[in-house]
This record gives sequence, C-alpha cells and structure tokens, in this order.
Amino acid sequence: MVDFTMARITEPNNRLKGRKMENEKDWEFVCADCGEKFVFSVGEQRFYLSKGLSVPKRCKACRRTRKATLNRDEEVLRWQR
Repeated sequence: MVDFTMARITEPNNRLKGRKMENEKDWEFVCADCGEKFVFSVGEQRFYLSKGLSVPKRCKACRRTRKATLNRDEEVLRWQR
C-alpha cells in the first residue's frame, strides 16, 4: 500500500480525470472529518477516474453522514421557500 497523507489530498490538482492508472495499488488516506485511515481501492479509483471525480478526503462513513446532512439541509430550505 502507498501511504498518502492529507498533503497529497489537498494538492491543487487532485482530479483523477485524464490520468492513467499506472500504479494499480490501493491508496491509504486520512479522513478529513474523523481522522481515521481509510483505503481508496483500485476499484474505487477506476470508478472515480471514469466519472472525473476528485480524490475523496472523507471515509465512506463520513461521506454518508455528510450527504445525509446536506440532503436534510436542502429539505429545510425547500420548506422555507
């Protein structure tokens, strides 16, 4: 496994779009929210690359929590209109 730190995640160009999968290895990151290490698997890298997404900075659990919070906030905003 390659150990990437937050410095790697916060690079200005952290998009995978247009990059080739030269080193097909799992990457290990530290979650920006909870501070736990998480693995960004080769399969996830391929998916993110195909969609042109940025490298994740949150683990799956924190991404789920954040998405739920954002969706809930959207609901509140809709009702306030």
